[in-house]
Amino acid sequence: RNILRVLSSRLRNDNQAIAGSSDMIREYQRNAVTDALTELHNRHWMEDMFRRRLARMQDDGTQATFMMLDVDYFKNFNDKHGHLAGDHALCHVASALREYFRPSDMIARYGGDEFIVLLHETAPASAFHAGERIRMDIEKIACTVPGGTQSITISIGIAGYPEHGEQVEDIISQADK
Repeated sequence: RNILRVLSSRLRNDNQAIAGSSDMIREYQRNAVTDALTELHNRHWMEDMFRRRLARMQDDGTQATFMMLDVDYFKNFNDKHGHLAGDHALCHVASALREYFRPSDMIARYGGDEFIVLLHETAPASAFHAGERIRMDIEKIACTVPGGTQSITISIGIAGYPEHGEQVEDIISQADK
């Protein structure tokens, strides 16, 4: 009986450890594709998922538009107000992007002060109007900085698939220009 109790106790402990480690694995997987600051998807996720979406669009014959969003004069903003205020500003922009775009649109932090959005089944002309609206909405955000508030402005580049290329890198490069 003692041996059975010891074995069952060990088995129970091992099962708990396995269950706990699978939760940790899921958390590590989530962290691997999520930007820690903005909680948007990161560039690693974007490179994989945009390629997949582009392959699907090539098969389906659908179009899309890529938007590259860049926070204007972000280095000056950071230098003037500090990195915490800069982080706060990036979080405001990320939140606005999450609220503005459709669930089918793919949003990621590209790096630093740049964000990228893939608008599925959207022509560049429609994306231009959407980009202008989000640009104006973000400009209305009053970001708290030491000594008051300051608005944030962004610049947006747009490139369409398939007219600006068939590879993710080419389309992103065009949107960045």
